[in-house]
Amino acid sequence: METQVGTQPQVESRAEAKEYQKLLQYIKMREQNLSRYSDKLRQTLNTLNAILRDDIKISIEVDDTEPFRVEKIEEDSGDIVEYKYYLAIQDHRLIVRVHRDSAFYKEKWDWFGIANASRETLKCIIKSGRLLKFLQYVAENLEKTTKEYEAVATIAEKIAQAVSTQ
Repeated sequence: METQVGTQPQVESRAEAKEYQKLLQYIKMREQNLSRYSDKLRQTLNTLNAILRDDIKISIEVDDTEPFRVEKIEEDSGDIVEYKYYLAIQDHRLIVRVHRDSAFYKEKWDWFGIANASRETLKCIIKSGRLLKFLQYVAENLEKTTKEYEAVATIAEKIAQAVSTQ
């Protein structure tokens, strides 16, 4: 039995090369679409953040009570680390606080700004539905804080009146 070395493998190689080219073009197109949509998502959340920071200037710090994302990751050591992601307002802007918990890391908190959030984190913020609920929670906290300051201001006015009449 004689084997031909030159002809058949070249035909398969050309067909494979075309298939690779088509597949790579498809992957490129999918990645461009994904990037375009994630850029829109990032721009939308950055616009919201700019409104909160520059126009509204929220003066209180607020931490959400429920996470918008929970993930468990097994480390090389075998330790399971649970990460819970929460929305928060800090220094007039929307941030993400991350609670990390495991047998080794107890009660460790970290944070990052929306501008530095991963594409997956941004998607989870919207998909979870927590953004609207968190903004409602912020509004409730502002109302509560306003009432507290109103009560204290009333007391302060009475003190000022009492002092000025003497």
